[in-house]
Amino acid sequence: WYVATTGSDGGAGTQESPFATIQTGLNVAGYNDTVYVGSGTFTENIRWPEATDVSLIGEHKDSTIIDGNAEGIVIWIEREDPDFNSFGNILIKDLTIMNGYSSYVGGIYSNSNSAFITLDNLIIKDNAGNNGSGIYAYASANISLDHVLLENNKSYTQASFAIYSRDCNLTLNNSTITDNSRGIFLWNGGPSFTELTQIRNSIIWGNYDGNGDSVTVWFYNSYPLEAEIWNSLLEGGYEGMNIASESLTLMYENNIDENPLFCDYDNSNYLLGENSPCAGFADDGGYIGSFDVGCDNVYLPPQITAIEDTSMDEDSELVLQLSAESEQGYDIYFEAQSDTSSVYAYTE
Repeated sequence: WYVATTGSDGGAGTQESPFATIQTGLNVAGYNDTVYVGSGTFTENIRWPEATDVSLIGEHKDSTIIDGNAEGIVIWIEREDPDFNSFGNILIKDLTIMNGYSSYVGGIYSNSNSAFITLDNLIIKDNAGNNGSGIYAYASANISLDHVLLENNKSYTQASFAIYSRDCNLTLNNSTITDNSRGIFLWNGGPSFTELTQIRNSIIWGNYDGNGDSVTVWFYNSYPLEAEIWNSLLEGGYEGMNIASESLTLMYENNIDENPLFCDYDNSNYLLGENSPCAGFADDGGYIGSFDVGCDNVYLPPQITAIEDTSMDEDSELVLQLSAESEQGYDIYFEAQSDTSSVYAYTE
């Protein structure tokens, strides 16, 4: 099935006669069907169909955009028929999912189903919800993220998580979680199984709550949790995680705590500088995070602190010294001095 901004919901859903809305395409999808979406912005709040092994694929994650318009969850996956429980394998790929809003989650919501959900090559950004602003997964079989960027998913409380996972297995590979209120929340609410989370070749950095604290991964006190984190960058390292669970079994190996040196963090360019510690750090020798190297070396400016007010006695010597150092160890130094009151020494 095909969807395009030039289509009509009265069309046939073919390449020659596409639908106009994604929801119409999904509504007619059956077993093992794929809904292809062309470039453009689709302002929709989508309810996933009760069908097995359905895929939703955009033309490109930068050009195929689903905008929730702050009127609800962007993609909602939950059965309405109590007798249906056969979502099977769900694939959502090559899309931007943005501007969703609800009490719990804005971006993607998966609740009480046995689906194996794969999120591949997505941008999930600018969504709001008080629990998991970007992704909320509750009592779902498994959610897997591969080359997914979660950016600027926040609540008005500045206490929500980019990903909220409860009673659900979670896998991250080559994904970047940055500029959200918090990173990942993990909670196993029941004794029926051991919840497993795997984080590989990923970046969790720059997520600060309303108190200005960095939160990467929060293991809530719960039934058995297992987690494996390797070849990833976590701000604050092991100590940057909140481990409140006494039942946690954690493998934490070959991870780093450094500035990832994005090409232009302030303008949401998360390609890596050539000198990024994330380049070549993956377990297969490639890059970690959602994006490869995309610019020359990135140099962080030195952090200059304020100079305390100073005074001098008449005809005494005045010396002003200024120095600063960057995270990468680069420093600058400047000095101006005068040994007579007839000379005015200053810095700008």
